[in-house]
Amino acid sequence: MTFTKTEAVPAPTKKSPPTELPEVDARSQCGQDALVDQIIEAISDAGVCIVRNIFSPEIVSQILEDLEPYVAKTTQFDSYNANGCQMTGLLTKSETYAHKVVGNYLFQKVHNYFITARYRCWVQEGVQMTFESPPQLNSTVCFYLNPDSPDQLLHRDDQIHQHWNGAASEYVLGRDAVCSMFAALTPATRDNGTTRFIPGSHLWDYKEPYPVGQDPRLRYAELNPGDCFMMLGSVVHASSANTTTDQRRVLISTHVSRSNLRAEENHFLTYSLEEVKKFPLWLQQFIGYTVSKPFCGWVDKKDPLRLVNPKASDALVSGYGKEYLEAKGAL
Repeated sequence: MTFTKTEAVPAPTKKSPPTELPEVDARSQCGQDALVDQIIEAISDAGVCIVRNIFSPEIVSQILEDLEPYVAKTTQFDSYNANGCQMTGLLTKSETYAHKVVGNYLFQKVHNYFITARYRCWVQEGVQMTFESPPQLNSTVCFYLNPDSPDQLLHRDDQIHQHWNGAASEYVLGRDAVCSMFAALTPATRDNGTTRFIPGSHLWDYKEPYPVGQDPRLRYAELNPGDCFMMLGSVVHASSANTTTDQRRVLISTHVSRSNLRAEENHFLTYSLEEVKKFPLWLQQFIGYTVSKPFCGWVDKKDPLRLVNPKASDALVSGYGKEYLEAKGAL
């Protein structure tokens, strides 16, 4: 009997957990879709990605100007231990924010990738279908952090939705329920309270307690006005202490969640029907005036979009929509 010597197959190398915050530059010449791919890869790896120069100085200054009249009468969340305030209901306070930030192409592509809900099931009469529902706007918050503010406690944003994950060796799509973008309207530094993260913590087991104190894995997302970071709701993070004597740090945030979850901010009571009617179609749908497929969110058996946009097509056709009729016809 003859034996042939074969080369040993090397074992696959385990990818080391990230130790730093990844960055991309929105002014890169690689093109918008290539930037989207880079951001998605970075977030999959670290749970967060800094995007430099995503918003122009004109956009930043206009949003600051739009919101400033509301600051004096804005309070803060009862459980938030900051010296400052958190402004909500931003869509009608700044049209520039609503269109240029919430509607930013890079962020839309990124949150659609991570948070689109996909569900396959048997429906009526033996038809099996896959439903896809794009994300919804979860909340809009502008964080004003004044001097003499302490560290916020580390947390995950998806706890709002009672989300829970076990440990994972690599990212699998569908793991997250929330994706957010925080844009700097002023410099955000380690001294004035920028956000700190533990890169890679989006893959941790949720049963493990948060680290305490100055954990050596913490990294600080220092931003210039017009920079942002995009993050998953599963990454461990918190704002930091503002130890300055004269710097107010301002971050404006846009949070997105799966459309089959209850939104954190109640847009139906925050904005009147008359205000919503003035929003563009995509924004009307994004705040919840649409159906999460197959059949969630109707009003009087109709697509809620018809209440604010009577000319819009009805997403509810024979219960499960046109996809059902097409699948049924294919039998």
